[in-house]
Amino acid sequence: MSDPAQAANVLNIRVRSQQGEEVLFKIKQHTQMEKVIKAFSDKVGIEPASLRLTFDGERVTGDQTAADLELADGDVLDVMEFQIGGGL
Repeated sequence: MSDPAQAANVLNIRVRSQQGEEVLFKIKQHTQMEKVIKAFSDKVGIEPASLRLTFDGERVTGDQTAADLELADGDVLDVMEFQIGGGL
């Protein structure tokens, strides 16, 4: 049987791309967002260095944890692909 205190420490979060791709992750409160970015990039086949993660409109850094961001079960983080250029 699982320990209820340990189960309360696990969050289900969604990471959603600009293209509408969503990936569900189970993370712990102390999990660094760098790990989430890497896992998402592996799933969708994009370099982690080209991804920017945001939560509630604020940029998320790789060293922040779920506890730092005060994430709750079911929260959605948005990921954007960093682009260079666009000029003529």
